[in-house]
Amino acid sequence: MPGDCAPWRLMAQAVASVGAMSATSGTQISWLGQELDAHDVVMLGAGFSKAVACHFPFIDELGNDALDKAKVPKGERPMESEGFEAWLWRIGEDQPYRTAAENLNARQLFLRVSDAIAKVMGGRQ
Repeated sequence: MPGDCAPWRLMAQAVASVGAMSATSGTQISWLGQELDAHDVVMLGAGFSKAVACHFPFIDELGNDALDKAKVPKGERPMESEGFEAWLWRIGEDQPYRTAAENLNARQLFLRVSDAIAKVMGGRQ
């Protein structure tokens, strides 16, 4: 599907039109069984950025590019089943099963990868 943004653009247009209808008509909309008003925020997940810009990567693709750019060794990368987002959260927070030194090393890795994410995204704009 690389390069084909049509399905993602349709999703973005649908979400935008619902938001516009709600904002202009003052009517309440329902999202997953919850009534929303103008003060609610809806977090959109996988694929929504594709609707805005086709060149934006999915999170695991972004993660792989950032890990490569940060030159993170294979043994320190997320396991296949974990996923990049969960791995990044885990290394960014102190974990009770790690020593203080291990937590500092994990935080250092988090900062390196975070910097690499910014560089990867900056290169895609």
